[in-house]
Amino acid sequence: PGSVSAVAVAAAGLLIATVLLGDGSSDDRLLWIGGAAVLLAGIVAILRLPRPDRAGFVFLVGLGAFVVWSGLSILWSVEPDRSWSYFNRSIVLLAFAVVGLALGALVARAPRLVAATLAVSFGLVLAWALLGKVFPDLDPDGERVARLRGSLGYWNALALVAAMAVPLSLWAAARRTHPHAARAGGAVLFLLATVALLLTYSRGGALVAFGALGVWLAIGSPRLESVVAAVGAGAAGLVVAVVGFVLPGVSEERQSEDVRADDGLLFGLALVAGALLVFTAAFLAAREEGRRPLDEALRRRLGRMATVAAGALLVGALALGVVRAGNPVDWVGDAVSEFSEPLDPTLEDDPVRFAALSSNTRWSWWEDALEVFREHPVVGAGAGAYDVARRPFRDDTLAPVEPHSLPLQFLAELGIVGFLLIALPAAAATAGIVGALRPAGDERPAVAALTVVVAAYAAHGLAEFNWDYIVLSGPAFLVIGLLLGRGAPTRRLHRWPSLATAGAAVVVLLSLAVPWLAARKVDDARSAITDPARSARLAEDAHDLNPLAVEPLLLWSQAEEARGDYEEARRLLVESVELQPENPRTWRELGEFELEVLMRRDLAHRYLARARELDPKDPLTAQLLQES
Repeated sequence: PGSVSAVAVAAAGLLIATVLLGDGSSDDRLLWIGGAAVLLAGIVAILRLPRPDRAGFVFLVGLGAFVVWSGLSILWSVEPDRSWSYFNRSIVLLAFAVVGLALGALVARAPRLVAATLAVSFGLVLAWALLGKVFPDLDPDGERVARLRGSLGYWNALALVAAMAVPLSLWAAARRTHPHAARAGGAVLFLLATVALLLTYSRGGALVAFGALGVWLAIGSPRLESVVAAVGAGAAGLVVAVVGFVLPGVSEERQSEDVRADDGLLFGLALVAGALLVFTAAFLAAREEGRRPLDEALRRRLGRMATVAAGALLVGALALGVVRAGNPVDWVGDAVSEFSEPLDPTLEDDPVRFAALSSNTRWSWWEDALEVFREHPVVGAGAGAYDVARRPFRDDTLAPVEPHSLPLQFLAELGIVGFLLIALPAAAATAGIVGALRPAGDERPAVAALTVVVAAYAAHGLAEFNWDYIVLSGPAFLVIGLLLGRGAPTRRLHRWPSLATAGAAVVVLLSLAVPWLAARKVDDARSAITDPARSARLAEDAHDLNPLAVEPLLLWSQAEEARGDYEEARRLLVESVELQPENPRTWRELGEFELEVLMRRDLAHRYLARARELDPKDPLTAQLLQES
């Protein structure tokens, strides 16, 4: 019992730390959060290794094979240092899945524990993001970017948090066995999710949230209380969001500090008033329901009626939209045409955005991903290497790290092999989770809510790059593992398997730590550039730690140039080209050095021409070519 409680507490702590401290898509926190996940996974595997059913076993083996393939892609990647980083991120997600499997196997009420932990954690993330609108000092970049981003740094990622909070909030608000305060808190969470989602101006996030609501009403329970909570809290949230929309300091960029502060105060008053109103109404309704419960048959009938009415309203709204749009064939054609526009300059960051159909460059990025796949159909360009691999084909000067679509990302970066390897655990997880929904019991509502969380993550990944966000992917994979591991038997490992598991955990921790340490050395070398000798030593240390990265070589070359050792500076630039010959930056840096330092125009032109072949849209390369 003690070890089981320890696993439950450790898993809950890991979830809270991941959601609250994940720091967007940055690798800075991956060492600490990922390291904790790897350690916990190793400990539970040694102490109580879960033995899942067939679906869970296929999921675990398939995901492990995908992770291994991601690591192997370093060998042929056009950007091997990024592939190493992506391999680390993938193996951390595997560790989260193992923790989830153990949690589901060992802790009887694990679904409730995880659902409650995620509900509180997501609520804190959403509340903190909204506080950035109330108190502008909490979001100093809010003057430049109006869309709500919070601690995740990306509005669409925050929108997914809001979408995943929808089923969790309704699970908390609707369950009659929950304390009145918990039910009222669930209603407030739904309000926060509504307001935050609308202020992100995320169209994809809104669609996923709406879909999550529909799926919850289809598989969750109880329906009547869910509909009442969603309508009441959602209406209040809509009113608060509209208040934010009409305040320039909240909804528009490039507003003065005084305007942001004054409008933020008004928005904060509306937010607090809405939250207090929703909490009070939900609390009183829960207490009254406890005193005068409805007949169960009547409750179910009303719940079905409410769900059918909501569906009828949706169908009616869609039908009205089609009628007003005119000929459906023409309308669909116009919609596809607008969606495939490379970039819509009229797409502003305001509420009107929700009515726009433009993909806002995604279509071009998806086409580039398919071009990369055609160039590397079997093995891909390397995990995480989309940015460099797409540059010969790109039509814009943007630098997306991923194509904003997980299926296309895996096709482009890991080829058909990687795509099939991730499709296998995805299919196994789907089958296993559907099976987990069948048994009735006290845990089924929490299981249903967590199922919708996973479905929202998967749906959002069709048009986003969720894999890069540990704050999104870590909880999703832990939940998948939990749902697949429920009730699975466990066993202790023998001596040698235990030692092998411990050794593997140490190797993974080293793999996480080394690039992190190298990145710190790079930052120090960049800061010390006024002291070329020290900067060169730090850059050399970074190169020794991470020999796959070009940044240490480029900084080291810059330091040697400042010291007057042009021969050594050129040698380092040549080494960077040999390390990443498909990276246009290495050729451009070498060509620029030949042009501006050594004054050898013929060589400079040759190197810069190669850089232009690898990235025809780079304006700096074009300018240097003109000078050569």
